[in-house]
Amino acid sequence: MRTSMIRRRNGFTLVELLVAIAIIGLLVAIAVPTAYSAYKRSKVAALKMEVTNIQMAIEQYKQKYGDYPPDGSNTDLVTRHLRKAFPRIAMTEFKALNDASGTAQTGFPVMDAAESLVFFLGGFSDDPQKPLTGPGGPLTVIDASGATWVVQYNSERSNAIYDFDPKRLTIDQSTGATLSTDEVIFGGGSGGDALPAYLGKGLRSPIVYFDSRTYGFQTPAGYVFNKYYGGALNGVARPYKSNMVNTNVPATAATPAEFDRRVKYVNDKTFQIVCAGLDDAFGGVLAPVNNVDVLFEYPSGNAIHPDAGVVSQFNRYDEKQLDNITNYSEATLEDGLPN
Repeated sequence: MRTSMIRRRNGFTLVELLVAIAIIGLLVAIAVPTAYSAYKRSKVAALKMEVTNIQMAIEQYKQKYGDYPPDGSNTDLVTRHLRKAFPRIAMTEFKALNDASGTAQTGFPVMDAAESLVFFLGGFSDDPQKPLTGPGGPLTVIDASGATWVVQYNSERSNAIYDFDPKRLTIDQSTGATLSTDEVIFGGGSGGDALPAYLGKGLRSPIVYFDSRTYGFQTPAGYVFNKYYGGALNGVARPYKSNMVNTNVPATAATPAEFDRRVKYVNDKTFQIVCAGLDDAFGGVLAPVNNVDVLFEYPSGNAIHPDAGVVSQFNRYDEKQLDNITNYSEATLEDGLPN
């Protein structure tokens, strides 16, 4: 009897191979966006956690010193706050702070909205007369012989309420000198003061803080208060408006300042913390219409500004900034929008 020889086939046919490749491609197409989305959400969660921790530190600061820290935009407010927190503070401390900030001109803010977080939460000296320049204070006086003192930021601070990662402070790690935030963000800035800012994790933009006592529209003449100058690449951070109306101010308010009071800010009794988000950009531009600043509205994310002349309503623009992360949003601003 003839035995049939059955030949066994090894490997795949071309059709089977193509089907396998198609399945693998489909799985990759599904997995890559999912993995990227998970990675993105984890980074957002990390930034939000940091914002939340800073928020808690600010509340602890209030418990310790009886008030929220100023954001540095109002010189008189900073002075009153330091006198209240440190009743025995010496006058020379204000001289050191003034020269450290590089703002000797009248009316200029003591520090910007990013530097204030580091300055107030980083800890003060136990010396009741020299809480700023004493051991462990935020400032070190290098030379007090001239009319303008040489003052440097002290990286060895005591009594910190929030532990800032020194590698993320805008400080030259090799020299200890403070870099301007422009220098860190853009490269090649000119510098300007001894007060560092704190960069968001993985970002080149700092985390900023706005004190409710100094919310407001400002004109672009000279140094502009209540906002963080970052230039065109990362925009301008400002406090956010809400959709709440102050009925004590007439709806026919005739100036930007009056209408500014008509529509309330978010957290109008406390503070706002703003992080630039994963795009590393705050959004916004400086006074694009009639020298009136554009603000953003929460939760819509719309860009708004009061009309010039008779200010009867906010003008709204198509521009939105929804990537920012704040202390009043669930995560990014976009996450707070209705579906």
